[in-house]
Amino acid sequence: MLNRQRLLTWIPRVGFGLLLLVFGELVAWQHASQYDAFDWIALIGLYFAMAAILLDLIVRWHIQDVLGLLLVAGIFGLTESALISARLFDNLPISLVFYGTGLETVMFLLAFGSFLYLSTARPASAWLVGLAALVGLGWGIWVRGYPELEHVQQAVPSLDVALPAVVIALLGNLLVLFVVPPPKKMSFQDWLLEPYEWAAAGGILGVTLVLRLADGSIPGVGTALVAMIITMIVLILWFTRQTHKENWLRLLNPPQQPLLYGWIYMLIAFMLMGWAGYHLPQESDNPIQTTILFGLLVFFGAVWLPVVSVLIGIRAFTQLAREEY
Repeated sequence: MLNRQRLLTWIPRVGFGLLLLVFGELVAWQHASQYDAFDWIALIGLYFAMAAILLDLIVRWHIQDVLGLLLVAGIFGLTESALISARLFDNLPISLVFYGTGLETVMFLLAFGSFLYLSTARPASAWLVGLAALVGLGWGIWVRGYPELEHVQQAVPSLDVALPAVVIALLGNLLVLFVVPPPKKMSFQDWLLEPYEWAAAGGILGVTLVLRLADGSIPGVGTALVAMIITMIVLILWFTRQTHKENWLRLLNPPQQPLLYGWIYMLIAFMLMGWAGYHLPQESDNPIQTTILFGLLVFFGAVWLPVVSVLIGIRAFTQLAREEY
């Protein structure tokens, strides 16, 4: 049975799960306008499960650098784009790097960065406000241009609906973490899932996978390909795990209530630039801003995993060489 202390350790996990949901579904707007109430309930369960598992991996394998965090982000990106949005299979192999290791990997990094910011009560520096503005600009371009892609062909969502939905959801993330008091301390063990929690989180993802395969929403061969890539990433993380108990979440010991004004400044910057990005000229079938944004996503998605693998390999070889001498 869950005791009160164990329940308190789920407050940060819930906060991160909500951020993953907002970034994965609303900032990376794909099917958000098509979901009904039941869909959102199912999505909450899925994102909470992924949040809990990925936070466990970050702590369990002592992931403390950008390379390791990118690999964790890749696991999320591939899982989300294959299991939830199912866009990864639309136009392989381009869709693999566009959605899986591109778009949704970026969304994890933004959600995780937001989680660290909100949980450490730091003021919003100028570069963070600038980053929020840049993300808002990209969001506006994405929401306007993505539905018109050849393999998507959806109605462009109204800015009067999409922008308030995202801003309200991001403000809701702030309020949840501000109103619900975090635990006084999160030890190394507190971040790790108990066996029954692993069973629950893994069961949610497993049942979803079975249902998706059964109704033909995702192809079996494509799913096997994604599973192989995720397995490769997990093996890299396992073999390169550190022996000392340092990780990204050490910054959250103890978690703190966020500062209201910093997040609000960033939301204002996001909102203004989101409006501007949405209203950029659409004078051709391939507007320059859409071409640049989609090209950057494909480039990032295609490059980061090979580069990270090479850098980790060089680091491992250098370490072995030092041990020899």
